[in-house]
Amino acid sequence: MILPVLGSHGSFLVLTALLATNLVFIPLTTRTQTSASVWAQPAPFFRKAGYFAFALATCVVLVSNLLARVQTQTFPYHQAAALAYGENLEPKNMTLADKQKPFVYYQIANPNQQITAYIYSTSQLAGDVKGYGGPIHLAVRMDPNGILEEYQITYSNETPSYLELLGNWPESLRGKNLFTPHALHDISAVTGATMTCDAIKAILQQSAQQFGREILGQSIQTEQAKHRMTIIYKFDKPGFFLLGAFFVALLISRLGERWSRRALLILCLVVGGWWFNLQYSIEQVVTLLSGRLPQIQLTHNFLLVVGIPLIVLAFGNIYCGYLCPFGALQEIINFILPRKLKRRLTPNRTLMHWSRLGKYFMFLILICLYFSIWQREVLSADILIAFFTRIQVNYQWHILIPTLLGVLVFTRFWCRYLCPAGAFLALLGGWAPLKRLLPAKKYAQCDLGVNDARQLDCISCDRCRYETTAAPAPAIPEPYPKVIAPLLPLATLVVVIVIIGVTVQSLAPYTQSKSFESPAWTDAAVSVPGAAPSTGEPRIVDEQKIRRMIQQKQLSDHEADFYRPIPKEQKK
Repeated sequence: MILPVLGSHGSFLVLTALLATNLVFIPLTTRTQTSASVWAQPAPFFRKAGYFAFALATCVVLVSNLLARVQTQTFPYHQAAALAYGENLEPKNMTLADKQKPFVYYQIANPNQQITAYIYSTSQLAGDVKGYGGPIHLAVRMDPNGILEEYQITYSNETPSYLELLGNWPESLRGKNLFTPHALHDISAVTGATMTCDAIKAILQQSAQQFGREILGQSIQTEQAKHRMTIIYKFDKPGFFLLGAFFVALLISRLGERWSRRALLILCLVVGGWWFNLQYSIEQVVTLLSGRLPQIQLTHNFLLVVGIPLIVLAFGNIYCGYLCPFGALQEIINFILPRKLKRRLTPNRTLMHWSRLGKYFMFLILICLYFSIWQREVLSADILIAFFTRIQVNYQWHILIPTLLGVLVFTRFWCRYLCPAGAFLALLGGWAPLKRLLPAKKYAQCDLGVNDARQLDCISCDRCRYETTAAPAPAIPEPYPKVIAPLLPLATLVVVIVIIGVTVQSLAPYTQSKSFESPAWTDAAVSVPGAAPSTGEPRIVDEQKIRRMIQQKQLSDHEADFYRPIPKEQKK
């Protein structure tokens, strides 16, 4: 598959890199203890299974990122055609002053051969401007005088639910003269999507001015370099809270007591979760793995995407144990439950080990699917993406409700057995050279099933040290009712099946047709389900998305100029 794209030399380098990726994990998967059966001692098996999933996902990510960066055309024709409204496009290209790759744009002329509009991509003109999730690329339609007529988002790492907040906000940008300095400074941002709005305004302003100077040869008065319209958030309150909470967590881990830890959990839940929405999820994972990072600044989005993995890589998975708002919510719920109920529903360690395979499986599935089609809708099965948001979103209630019911029965049910982001952090935390600076754990009292420091699933919660009244998980299930014993893996399996069903349903608009108008490795425009060339077969259409795109002027609601009505007898 990669040979026609990368050539023999590039393919050889990719295969060598993939082989090296597997060789790196050989020392980590060395068998440290012998047993008659892997089923009796599942810890080595889970370690191998986790690293296998990590290696497989790494291969998919590497190949997908390579294909995404190998583009035969800077600005594909179909993206420009979406803004041409049926008018004839004339492709042009030239090399920009600071670029080596040709810059492709399109122009539209009237019957008198007078140019009426230009359509271009901002990827080469304002690639240094990033939104909340990283780079944003736009396709822009502008008249020769710099008046913005239309734009579309062709690529972004923004959360889809936050992009939907923009609503009719693009209408306020149309008609503005982008050649004029500060033309968009008076346009207010949308609450809840401030960084995205500011990024779009900055991209439109900077790209239009560079296009006017280098392509049209106009003398445009621009802002001074130090006052350029860019997204600059050197330090924000959520980032300050996240850093402060991390240092407090280190202090409590060494010197604190269980009540000080519970106070930090409540603070992370209320302030970090409900107020700042500082929730690490699979979206931050794919942003990191795609290499399209937010700006390198001490902001909460950069700290979530880059800072949390670095902390876990150095200290172990202290985020899940101390800083995760949803983890804090689960533990607070468990603290409220009666002690007798908690003792009665504690499963044995073997069941805990096998149930934990669920989160690694979900991590592998979501990563492979995302980097196959590059559509964030497939990540919606992770409830952490939108759980603490204060905006109106469509929650995955059929996943959230079973998860919350599981939380009532089992301690940290989502974190331990289902969380794909937690699986990624667990794999990173296996090295943790600075973990020795923290107090040793008492694994014999761990009621989450961790046996020793070699296991990946320790979340550094220190409950084994603080919660001295917690009874250790029993080694055999005989003292407990036979109905309770298989309840944990059964509940995990049910939720995993529901999550897979939701993920498959989100893929339906992209897989019903046999051909795709935009391959996954191109910088494709915002896809319209069912927009692929007709193959004579019925296709599923996402009507809500089409209506939203019509409202946002991304699709036309006018009747087609050329079509053939279907006879009534054929409709039957």
